[in-house]
Amino acid sequence: MSKSTHTKLRAEPATTRSLRRATFGLLCISTFFVPWEELLIIPGFVTGTFLVSSMALGTAALAILLRSRITIPPLPLLFFGLFVLWNFLSLLWTVDTKATQGTIVTYISLLLFTWMLCEFVDSKSRLLTLLRSYLAGCCVAVVMLLEAYIVGRPTVMGDATRHTGGGLNPNDYALLISIGIVVAAYMAAISKPKWKSIYWLFIVPATLSVLLTGSRAGAIGLIVNALVIAVVVTWSGGAQAVLPLVLALACVIWLIPNVVPQDLMQRVTEGTEAGTFLIRQDIWRNGLEVWNESPLVGVGARGFLMAATQRGGWAFVAHNTPIQVLTDTGMMGASLLFVAWLVLLRHILKLPRSGRILWLGAAMVWVIGAAATSLECSKITWLLCGWIMVEYNVFRATSTRIPSVLPVLANEKTHNISAAANVRTST
Repeated sequence: MSKSTHTKLRAEPATTRSLRRATFGLLCISTFFVPWEELLIIPGFVTGTFLVSSMALGTAALAILLRSRITIPPLPLLFFGLFVLWNFLSLLWTVDTKATQGTIVTYISLLLFTWMLCEFVDSKSRLLTLLRSYLAGCCVAVVMLLEAYIVGRPTVMGDATRHTGGGLNPNDYALLISIGIVVAAYMAAISKPKWKSIYWLFIVPATLSVLLTGSRAGAIGLIVNALVIAVVVTWSGGAQAVLPLVLALACVIWLIPNVVPQDLMQRVTEGTEAGTFLIRQDIWRNGLEVWNESPLVGVGARGFLMAATQRGGWAFVAHNTPIQVLTDTGMMGASLLFVAWLVLLRHILKLPRSGRILWLGAAMVWVIGAAATSLECSKITWLLCGWIMVEYNVFRATSTRIPSVLPVLANEKTHNISAAANVRTST
């Protein structure tokens, strides 16, 4: 935690500080649950993540009331808020009122969670703690998948050769773990030597688990992971950084043919000839035709499924985030969301090298997943956006404090020189 942040917190009442710490702790627990939240179904609260997030919102609201002050939200968060508002307004014209109502509740909860990240994760150390919480959750999901694979228990309905962990859809699992691999490489680069090996050890089983899902987008994401890890090692430098990479790469190369079934490897390498890809092409084509009928406002939040089936299309969501957003919210809603993402990209490019490597790598993995999955309502989408906003806010606060001291020192030096000259003149 920075010195100014620590001073600011000390100036707050003890109750407010305790509430802020409690909120941050609950946010860490919620983040820990994300990679395996589907196994934490609680009647009346949907998932354990929703329950803990609701508790965090309660402590956050109390902390804000006691402090009587709220930080101005980051610019991307304002656009996200407008996007959620537009989805709420789509109740006036939606083709599926029930689906729209459920989606609005989801969007509001995701928006509030992202706001809490920006408000209560106010230092680099807290952001790193949040990333460690996410990696711990990834470890739970990876262990679940590998345990099911070892005992021969199928975890994907209708396809006994594919596996997943945490109760997630295999494509969603591959996305979450792939982002976890990028985070682990970054943490290995910035951590003390005694902790580096822990993060490198995570990467090997995590990579194998992504291949065991049979996800094509996940396999492509692994290529991005390899590029990010190579850049991280180059940036870190030294034999201490290169040796773990060589060992991890050797382990993965040896384990893939011995662990990953041949059927899954063939599935991953099918490319555009795969039957599921051809089906998705039909879904995308039908979705664009639906959007063309209502290009400005769309068919309503999460109305894609009903609108597509009414036209005789497949009874699936779009399996493509841009097409899903365009069809649901039209150009108005899509523009708000895409502008928010563009501002986030601009923020990433302004970060120091380490931050750029981390978030560009994670964003590239997300983009690959978004091309084959509808991720606009996914927690990892909003969590990733929240992490980037926190990183940028901390960097901006730090970079604006340090230069501000220089003019003061310069003025003091000028004043001292002038005073000395006056003394010499008077003598």
